Amino acid sequence: FKIVTGMLPFLLGYMYFINLTQQTIGKDIYFFVVHSFFIIFLAGFALGNYFFKPNIVSSLLLITALFFTGSQLIIALKYYFISLNIFHSIEMLLFIIGQFILVKFILLAERKKKRYEIVNKIN
Repeated sequence: FKIVTGMLPFLLGYMYFINLTQQTIGKDIYFFVVHSFFIIFLAGFALGNYFFKPNIVSSLLLITALFFTGSQLIIALKYYFISLNIFHSIEMLLFIIGQFILVKFILLAERKKKRYEIVNKIN
């Protein structure tokens, strides 16, 4: 339930964006839709997890999903609307920061898991 709840805003946003760029994208729309589906799933999971279990780990995952979403939208803008050189730099910066925050999320999630495993072994 939390994934579906979190996916709704991203799904509506991507459907609107796909509708705007449908004629410009042409045959590449299938690749864009498949990639969008994975981003929507990640963002929906992150947003749903943040709503139902707000903590620093959920916040990091949500921030990562937002950076990846922004990165994909900038790529679409760059290739299908306006071709400015600054878009490539912004897209790479968003992707790199998103990857860095994703690694921080994984490290924090694993550290929490290890603490619970230690407590469970003691009991």
